Amino acid sequence: MREEGDNLVNSWTNTGPGRLYFVHYDPKHKKTLPYYDTFPLIIPLERYKDGILGLNLHYLPPILRAKLLDALYETMSNDKFDENTKMKINYGIVKSIAKHSYFKPCIKRYLGNHFRSRFIKVPADNWTAAVFLPVESFEKQSKGKVWSDSRKMK
Repeated sequence: MREEGDNLVNSWTNTGPGRLYFVHYDPKHKKTLPYYDTFPLIIPLERYKDGILGLNLHYLPPILRAKLLDALYETMSNDKFDENTKMKINYGIVKSIAKHSYFKPCIKRYLGNHFRSRFIKVPADNWTAAVFLPVESFEKQSKGKVWSDSRKMK
């Protein structure tokens, strides 16, 4: 049984690749970005000295999020959906999944000093539910516009 607070991660440096997290984010270049998500749902792919590269699933409409997650389930470490379950992915693996080109608009670089909250780790048994939560928080454009633009990226 999980204790309350077990799913809070204090720093981006403690996030694990292949897991799913919510976090508040304030982009460095928000003035020049056409739009951005202030509450991304991120699967970290790689960690750098100053931040992470990850997939922000909010850049896709919920049905495409679910399809992408289904494709990523093929990389899972186990099928127990427990605290040890994670996706065995990195940027190279994601890039090689050419038939799933809808992942491209999700790839985002996040700077560590622009995270504005602790990370909320989504337990593996809740990943599917998490992709359908309507918690994306886009600034400057509607989610409809963002999703329309994302579907055009190939």
